[in-house]
Amino acid sequence: MDAVSFVVNITTQAQATVLNYRSKIIEDDLAEVFFLVNFAIICGPISFVGIVANVINIVIFVRQGFQDTVNISFFSLAVSDLLSLVALLWVSVCFVPPFRFSDIPFVSTDVQYLAGGWPHVVFARITGWVTAFVTIERCLCIALPLKVKTIITGRRVVMCIAVIVLFVIASVAPAYYTSRLAWVYFPQRNRTLIGLIFTPDRNEVEEVAFAINSVFSPLGSFGAVVISTVILVVKLNEKTKWRQQSVADKDKNANISTKEQKVVKMVVGISTIFIVSFTPAAIIFSAMAMEPEFRVTGYYANVNIVVVSISFILEAVNASVNIIVYYKMSTRYRVAFLALFSINTSETVFVS
Repeated sequence: MDAVSFVVNITTQAQATVLNYRSKIIEDDLAEVFFLVNFAIICGPISFVGIVANVINIVIFVRQGFQDTVNISFFSLAVSDLLSLVALLWVSVCFVPPFRFSDIPFVSTDVQYLAGGWPHVVFARITGWVTAFVTIERCLCIALPLKVKTIITGRRVVMCIAVIVLFVIASVAPAYYTSRLAWVYFPQRNRTLIGLIFTPDRNEVEEVAFAINSVFSPLGSFGAVVISTVILVVKLNEKTKWRQQSVADKDKNANISTKEQKVVKMVVGISTIFIVSFTPAAIIFSAMAMEPEFRVTGYYANVNIVVVSISFILEAVNASVNIIVYYKMSTRYRVAFLALFSINTSETVFVS
């Protein structure tokens, strides 16, 4: 299990022995500081800004329409980013000390496990696979320009994204099967509060869930984005050189090249940000797969905690900055953005 498990582990009495067993490479107190600062202080503001940015993206893509299939993908990406940030914002609120230790009748760090941590993971996974889908779609547009419109239709794009959503939800379903909220007595607080409990078969079920959700799904989407981005850049360079050497119909080719290059560069920009942001998480998942002691219940738990908290910040950044890429690289988006806020512009709109 990844970072969301630690949210429960540090707050439940059942994990007391695990806390004593942690690696001292990073002391417990220092790990707690990293965790609280990164989640409660840094992730919150980034998530709030990202929520606003993605609402703007959604409004603009809806206004532009979905005749162009890439708009469907960008719209889906904005929705998944928005929901992942909403969940992460709730996680941040649950770790703010005045709220966490107030008189609320529940343990906030337990409740957010099911209401914030896992929902964030779900939508972050969806973002990864949608990003992979977008890069693969652009690869086909470059490699098969004459056939791509018959291969990639709006209906098929919607179906592919629906399959992605269903697959990711199914992959995290075991977490909700093995975890639930109930009234629990907490001796350290001398109170009975709503907290998290687990089913007896949790360990067995989560071994299978870990392989799917923390290895195959995140590393699969990450690998697909990396490979597709490399292919996309290589194919674009080949097409650009070919067009530069072509003499016939020079002006028309230049126009098509400009439109394609803008969309492709925008996709490459989005996928590059994703690759940079997700690399620490990919390393963590690989380490947990190869060394079980690196998980949050293992000997190197504190190292895992610190690195995972940093990776969550990067995930929040990845989900928040696409608006900058769209604005800088798409004239059509920029015009729509300025029009949304009633800012006059004389830019032309024919460029994608």
